[in-house]
Amino acid sequence: MTLVTREAFDTLASETLTETVPWLRNQTFAQIGSWTTWAEQTTGDTSWSRDTSAMTWGDLGGRLHNRVVFVTLNKGSGTVQDPAADWASFHSGTHDYLLAEAIGQPGIQEVFGGAYITDFFKGLPPSTTGSLNLLLDSLSAIAQARTVQAMEALLERELHILGCERPLLIGVGRDAERWLRKRMNSFRVVGISHYEDVECPDAYARELKRAAMFVSSRTVRA
Repeated sequence: MTLVTREAFDTLASETLTETVPWLRNQTFAQIGSWTTWAEQTTGDTSWSRDTSAMTWGDLGGRLHNRVVFVTLNKGSGTVQDPAADWASFHSGTHDYLLAEAIGQPGIQEVFGGAYITDFFKGLPPSTTGSLNLLLDSLSAIAQARTVQAMEALLERELHILGCERPLLIGVGRDAERWLRKRMNSFRVVGISHYEDVECPDAYARELKRAAMFVSSRTVRA
């Protein structure tokens, strides 16, 4: 396992994406992606999963790794013009606690806790899979190809910053998995259900445990 460095953490928080995707309006990777680590569940509701007060390097340094990267399809809420605070994505939605609870379970936390998580399609209007596909289909062939190439380039840049060599890419949701297999086929890809589609938390935990089997035994903590 390779730990994420302070330099990588700071680069994700400072490097703007405008050069690659102009419509992102100077947003950084930290305003789109985050880490699979959450505050302790100390309340009876789900507000703990939206607590980002401990998302600093001082809190996370030494706990973040690059052996696994989770990739969802696209932003599910808010607006493109209203970027999240640093590392608040996946820590602000009404269903994010489902992912937090699943990853926090014994046997899963040791493998997937502290991984990077991001979107494949960055900066496009938040939408359902169907409306995203309609948006892409409405573009000319050239515009669609350029958009997808830009998204691929951004994900590759994130992996480079993280220092990934052979990460396991986990597509969160079948459409995210499909795009990863299509555009990132030089990497190992595993798909899991999207946590918002989960009816049974225990079943989702079993999915994650199966996915953990694909992580190289050389990179799993003893």
